[in-house]
Amino acid sequence: NIETNLGAPNINSNMKNTMNFFFLLYIMNFVALNCEILSKVTKLEDIGQCWNVTEDQRICSMDDKCLMGESYTTGCFVPDDISCSGPRKFPINYICAYCFQLPPESLTCTPTCKFENYLKCKHECSPNPGILCMGHRNFLKIFPLRRRIEYNRYKALASNIFFGFAGVDQFYLGNIKSGFAKIYTSGGLGVWNLWDLFKIYYEFI
Repeated sequence: NIETNLGAPNINSNMKNTMNFFFLLYIMNFVALNCEILSKVTKLEDIGQCWNVTEDQRICSMDDKCLMGESYTTGCFVPDDISCSGPRKFPINYICAYCFQLPPESLTCTPTCKFENYLKCKHECSPNPGILCMGHRNFLKIFPLRRRIEYNRYKALASNIFFGFAGVDQFYLGNIKSGFAKIYTSGGLGVWNLWDLFKIYYEFI
């Protein structure tokens, strides 16, 4: 009887600890679930706000005589035929620049040519959502292309200098067609080889 009585408190204590653990776990899951729901509701509310409409749904006045690169604040408004909530007139900050002058990190661009065949390529670009700029929002922009394969720049330079006339540098870089063309033309009579040397040196490949 004494041993039974001594063991009972330990069992009760373990049961209480287990119940407390599951209760705490339930509270944590409940709080996390409510936070997630609140976050989704907030995002849905933001989407419906007038200040968060797309650029083609709002009208903003921009001074075309502003100083390029300087920061300005302008007023925007959403027409009545656009469904949204909140104030229809609101200020927005912007940097004075035409859309095609924006830095690459402010643009979303898609190449229009194959990487392996061109030194530079035209990209179809548009400013990222929320960025205000002057001029057309859809335009073509030329960017130098960097190869998607890994290569050693110094090996490419050495193969161009010593064996460029035989197209070894192009074979090393994966340009098989250009490699055979350089063989048949002896490196483009030297001119093509110098051009490839320039591209490799400045990493325009």
